[in-house]
Amino acid sequence: IFWECPKLTLYWYNIHKTLETIFKIQIPLNVKTLYLGHVGFVKQRCDIKLLQVLLAASKKSITRKWLSPIPPTLKDWYEIIFEIFKMEKLTYSLRTQKDKFYQIWNKWIKYITPMRTDFI
Repeated sequence: IFWECPKLTLYWYNIHKTLETIFKIQIPLNVKTLYLGHVGFVKQRCDIKLLQVLLAASKKSITRKWLSPIPPTLKDWYEIIFEIFKMEKLTYSLRTQKDKFYQIWNKWIKYITPMRTDFI
C-alpha cells in the first residue's frame, strides 16, 4: 500500500532522485529497493548503513501523514532524518565513536548542509 498509492508516486520519485544525488550511483526505482531495503548493489558498509537509515525515515514520514490527504514531502523526510541524526550523533558520542558516526553520515552532511545549515 505504501508503494502503489498514487498519491505517493511523486514522493517516492523525489526520494529516489535525492538518494541518487547523495550516493552518486544509479539506484533502482522499485519496491524491492526503496521500500523493502534490498541494497546489495551498495558496497561500502557506511553507505549501506546510511541508506538503510534514510529508507527507514522515508517510510516513517508516510506513517506520520497516514490520516492526512496530503502526502509527505521531502521536508517531512528531512525532519525525521534530523531526529535520527541527533540521536545517532549522541549515541556515537557516548560510545566515543564520533569518527565512525561521521564516516556513516558524511554523505548526508555534504548533501544537506547547503540547504539546512542548522543540521550540523
